[in-house]
Amino acid sequence: MKMTTYISPPFGNYIKYNDCIRIRGTYTWRSRPGLIKQCIKTIRPIKGGWINAIGFRNSGLCEIQNIYDNDIYSIAALDNNWLIFIDYIRNRPNTPKSIEINIGCPNVNSYSISHDEIGLFVKCVEDCLIKGLSVKLSTTAGQNLDYIKTLHELGIRKIHLSNTIPTDKGGLSGYPLKKVNLSIVENVIKLELEDTEIIAGGGIYTPQDVIDYKNVGATSFSLSTIWFTPWKVKPVLKEIRKGHI
Repeated sequence: MKMTTYISPPFGNYIKYNDCIRIRGTYTWRSRPGLIKQCIKTIRPIKGGWINAIGFRNSGLCEIQNIYDNDIYSIAALDNNWLIFIDYIRNRPNTPKSIEINIGCPNVNSYSISHDEIGLFVKCVEDCLIKGLSVKLSTTAGQNLDYIKTLHELGIRKIHLSNTIPTDKGGLSGYPLKKVNLSIVENVIKLELEDTEIIAGGGIYTPQDVIDYKNVGATSFSLSTIWFTPWKVKPVLKEIRKGHI
């Protein structure tokens, strides 16, 4: 059994650690300035977790000069114009080799993606324009098992569970998210979707957190706010790798 570890945004933009796979972003098409200001203004620790309202502050995917083939690039079309990303993948050189469609972030205005648009991204995989495609869901979408089945029918073979919990002060991560995500991950894994990787994340700070996710069937893990306390990472990775074949 292969155990895979991902470093979620924004930490994947800055941290490289052993064989962890970095997820960069989340990128909108055009830049959204104000990252430092929003970090200072909105990131707050709470008991067992963090709140932030950064809202995809980034340089814009169209402005990236250096693309790293082994990294995943998370994208979001806040204006619902996903076709511009499709055109970018199909017609420009040096584009990302792996894409994560991030839908349902609570820190931005409502946005969505149609089934046809998901199908166009899947076609990019079939045409060997990208080698990997995943979808990161909100906690609400993650609880919608019919929608998960539809994603599988459309050709999605990697699902990332899940985005932060919406609050009136921003997205909530950490142990509160873990409490929600454990049941979401368990229910999605029970669907037994063929050839589908489920990435479990939220509130992974200790080896026991990894064990809790393993107990509901997880084999892929996403690390995020643990990077605020990097001395905790090594024992967590050691636990993830137990059972690796």
